[in-house]
Amino acid sequence: MTRKARRGLDLRADVWHPTTCIDTQNDCGRHGENMAGAGWTTLLGGLGIFFVGITLVSSNLRKMTSRRLRLVFYRFTNTDLRGALLGLGSGLVTQSPSVAAFITAGLVSSGLMRVRKALPVVFWANAGSCVLVLIAVLDVTVLVDVLLFFAGVSVAFERPRSMRHLAMTLFGVGLLFTGLSLIRQGAMPLAQMDWVRSVLHATTGHYFLALLTGMVLTAVTQTTLGIILIGLALAKGGLFGVPETIMLVYGAHLGSSLTTWFLALSVRGRPKQLIMAQVLMNVIGALIMVPLFYVEFLGGVPLVHSLVAHLTSDMERQMAFIVIIFNWGVTFACFPFHDQLAALLARWWPQTRQEDLSRLHFLADLADLTADAPDAVMSLGMREMGRLVVRFPEYVQAGAEGEAAALDARHAAYASVGGEVRATLDELAGRDLGPGTAQDLVLLRGLVAQVDALEEGVNDLARLFGPGGPERPPTTSGEEFYGVLRESAHFFLLTLAEAWNDAGRTEARQLYLLTRDRGETLERFRRRCVELSEGVDVEEKTRMHRAGILFERVVWLVNRVAALLMEREIGTDEVNPDEMGEAGEGGLAPTAGRATA
Repeated sequence: MTRKARRGLDLRADVWHPTTCIDTQNDCGRHGENMAGAGWTTLLGGLGIFFVGITLVSSNLRKMTSRRLRLVFYRFTNTDLRGALLGLGSGLVTQSPSVAAFITAGLVSSGLMRVRKALPVVFWANAGSCVLVLIAVLDVTVLVDVLLFFAGVSVAFERPRSMRHLAMTLFGVGLLFTGLSLIRQGAMPLAQMDWVRSVLHATTGHYFLALLTGMVLTAVTQTTLGIILIGLALAKGGLFGVPETIMLVYGAHLGSSLTTWFLALSVRGRPKQLIMAQVLMNVIGALIMVPLFYVEFLGGVPLVHSLVAHLTSDMERQMAFIVIIFNWGVTFACFPFHDQLAALLARWWPQTRQEDLSRLHFLADLADLTADAPDAVMSLGMREMGRLVVRFPEYVQAGAEGEAAALDARHAAYASVGGEVRATLDELAGRDLGPGTAQDLVLLRGLVAQVDALEEGVNDLARLFGPGGPERPPTTSGEEFYGVLRESAHFFLLTLAEAWNDAGRTEARQLYLLTRDRGETLERFRRRCVELSEGVDVEEKTRMHRAGILFERVVWLVNRVAALLMEREIGTDEVNPDEMGEAGEGGLAPTAGRATA
């Protein structure tokens, strides 16, 4: 871009105009054509950077999630008033409700905020962003450049290492701003093209057409304020009426919603709900303000325009007040109906299967975890883990049916819920606990660690059962071999689920005896595997051997979990060495199973 053309960029007004161009008319025309051509590539590059920013923010917020940080956000957005203040502040700083919506969606995706608690943040970000006077005193571009520099240096040199995920998150936020800035810059020349002015001029006297025009042009040019300013310029020149300008303002807000909807096409689940709340707000605003417009201008009832005309006679200020009334009025109107809006968003854009599986049941209310009741918290953590253990047989079934997506969803859900349980127990470990409670906590943390290892093994084993699995032999013996593994694993895991939720020691004791290394059940399984491996070539026998090792590791881990369940129920001092078999002499951990397949 030339220096002269750069002087024609009024960044504060967010619209390009050639008022300072001193070249000849033809030169200005060529500049406009060149800028319009380059604008498309800038716009596409901005979209790419924007999507990368979304990914960085969401993924790194999820990695840096801790229970302490969750509690901070939970308390800060505990009331609608606090959430509104947070949203108002974010709108004032970012001057972009879309950025605020996507950042908040990242917080929801990572579990730091709930959709219902985040709605006031998104709605009031619109109210804050319409205070355009801040654009004249706050250069957000400079702040973004500084943010990108420091975050980029931290990411590149990995210093400090403890804050690397935070640095990546801030770098992603900077990319969000940069991407949107490039999108606007690429679209600015488009707003000044002759066909845009011609379209606007054609809407004179056609109110609804002015609404549609503002919506479409804003969606195409990516600049809400730019379209509004062009409409104001045409109105001041006598080519555009005040009613058409008002409808153009309403249409420009709807057009920005189309842009937000387009940018959120790849988003699913709860983050989608929050981003669409931003879209829904503008839709609700149009449903309220457009009928009022027709009542006023066609019915002769003094309403919105009469109010702003009473406040000021300057048309530009009148339109500024219209923008403020649109955003603040809708925000106040929606304030009492956040619960209903949250339910509506959940119905239209429901949670994904993974999000549903990742939802906490017993540890969901973070406020209760601040109470001084460690025994109750451990009990809730035990029940939360029980919900995960019950799903282990579903891994085997999903693997047998070749449902890789279902396996991925369950594995990711386990990581989310299990991580929350571990974080809760880690926080309890930092408290001043009594001897008995501390011993129970140590045992429970060990039990959770064993279940973590078991889930990894079950996930790996289940992937061998599906059609076309990488380790599945094609022969009949191989098919029968995997069938034996599948049925046996399903049986042991189903028994474990029953033992976990059994109030006494009966189920855990039976499961421990069934899964002992030298028990009759495993010996019978090994003999069957040896029979099936006879007569197959070396390559298939090697694959079967590896699958057998993985299966026996799963069984060994089931045995350890069953032993720990027994110890937790009856106490270490009451464990009968004869009943525990091998574990009586060397602790509760049985020896690893022999892979004789």
